[in-house]
Amino acid sequence: MILITGATGFIGSHLVKELVRDYKLRCIIRKSQEPTQNIEFIYGDISKMDSLEKAFQKVDTVIHVAALTQGSSQEIIKANVEGTRNLVLLSKKYKIKRFILISSNNVLLKHKGPYASSKLQSENIVMTSGLDYIILRPNWVYDHKGNRDLKNIISLVKKTPLVPIIGNGRYKFQPVYVKDLVSVIKKTLENKILKNKIYAVNGSESLSFDELIDEISKDLNLRRRKIHIPLALLRLIPSRIISQDRITEIIQDKVGDNKEAIKDFNFQPISIKESLRKMLK
Repeated sequence: MILITGATGFIGSHLVKELVRDYKLRCIIRKSQEPTQNIEFIYGDISKMDSLEKAFQKVDTVIHVAALTQGSSQEIIKANVEGTRNLVLLSKKYKIKRFILISSNNVLLKHKGPYASSKLQSENIVMTSGLDYIILRPNWVYDHKGNRDLKNIISLVKKTPLVPIIGNGRYKFQPVYVKDLVSVIKKTLENKILKNKIYAVNGSESLSFDELIDEISKDLNLRRRKIHIPLALLRLIPSRIISQDRITEIIQDKVGDNKEAIKDFNFQPISIKESLRKMLK
């Protein structure tokens, strides 16, 4: 049986939909939900170990997807770092054969905010646990409807002829389609020889934030002007609207290669530009 955290979240819901065809799943959730065929739901909070014990009975693999991306530093650390530590301790207690951690490409950033720092700490907990592990570091993940951030960006481009952009807009990233990420997760389950490895999971091409706005505008057949907001001005914005840590994370490049995933999983991600054309047509 496979135990999944974050099963009702953005990545987790896509993962469950794919894995339920071939695997028996147990999902830790924070709200009551009726069980369905091949899926058992257990109420629990990963930051509270005593709520998790029953979830580990007869489990051989853990896929840890759950993560808090926004909130105070204390809230993020409690959910992500303490949550991972609790799962690892119980995995060792119940002799789990494999621990798969869905981390983030942001752990590679030079200047890390609370989320990226918490993910790096989570990786270290897993790597030093003595468990057989696989760590995946996805880039910005989206599906056929986008994601929360991408939907907001598309909505902004539709509504206003002047699109505000943080900084110079030249910072690059490599968005990865959620089904491509799910495919890699599934292949880690199928290849039981692989262990104690870290894989970057990026899209097939990088683009800058400026290029993303241009691509969306083109696909919507709209003419839009980009307004770049100087970083000095952004420092005056209250942190409750957007924190300086968040701004610092946004303006750094988030790119990488997929050579290990290509070698071990024949990973062939689709293009974000192709996805946008299909999404916006």
